[in-house]
Amino acid sequence: TKDQQDFAKSGIADVIACDCTYGVLACDLPILHFIAKNQHGKLVPIAQAVLADETEGTYTIALDFLKHAHGMDTLVTL
Repeated sequence: TKDQQDFAKSGIADVIACDCTYGVLACDLPILHFIAKNQHGKLVPIAQAVLADETEGTYTIALDFLKHAHGMDTLVTL
């Protein structure tokens, strides 16, 4: 949504986490959720993606799309 994009671009998010949910869709494909923690300590979803599989390449594509969609230059990982 526009609100999710504005939040991600704001630079306020301290943490972005990824989590996959399985068995929710009729086609049994995993849903990848990107979640950020705002300045108030609340968790805010910023993007979701339906994945074709769980390979490293698929996760890389999802992260690249997240960066592009939200105008991020880099993602710092721990």
